[in-house]
Amino acid sequence: MSEQTAEQTETRAERRARERNEAEQAAAQATEQASEDATNADDEKAAAKAAAEAAEAEQIAKVQGFTVAESDFRQATTPVRNRNAVQKAMDAVAEQAYADWVKADRPSTWSRMPVITYFLAPEDVADYSKLIRRACDAVVPESYEKDGTTVEPSGVRARFGKQFTLTPKMAEKIGKPEEAGKTVLAWGAVDKRIVQNHDDN
Repeated sequence: MSEQTAEQTETRAERRARERNEAEQAAAQATEQASEDATNADDEKAAAKAAAEAAEAEQIAKVQGFTVAESDFRQATTPVRNRNAVQKAMDAVAEQAYADWVKADRPSTWSRMPVITYFLAPEDVADYSKLIRRACDAVVPESYEKDGTTVEPSGVRARFGKQFTLTPKMAEKIGKPEEAGKTVLAWGAVDKRIVQNHDDN
């Protein structure tokens, strides 16, 4: 009996050792697989990040690879839009307003600017403002010399004055009594603001 018990005890011990060994191997394999999966995930993330950075760098290069249009080329690339007769008439007014402003030596003070003035019904102000802005956008700006440097304005914009209702007294004073009660819309055509980069080195 004692020999049979010893043999059975030894068999159980061996089984427990084998099971323990198998469990340890399984745990080691699971750890290794988890590590490999984590490494693969990190590699995928790194690859995705690198691809995103490369795409971003390409877009930045495209943005920075611009060409500053010279005046002749800029005129050739002026956007062409369908313009009705009323817009074309305002285009001509804007061209003349800009030419007069340039001729006056590009004044920045309102009192010295050539100013176009309309006396409008309040409901017409928004439409006229839109016509004026579109007309100024279509005007080709003129370059000029400043401090020995040629300045190339990026475009022409409308500069609006203060809007107000014309009183009967003011209408009489300027000789337009029939315009009393109308909204005064005054504007001039000027260069768009120019941002100059200064090299501090």
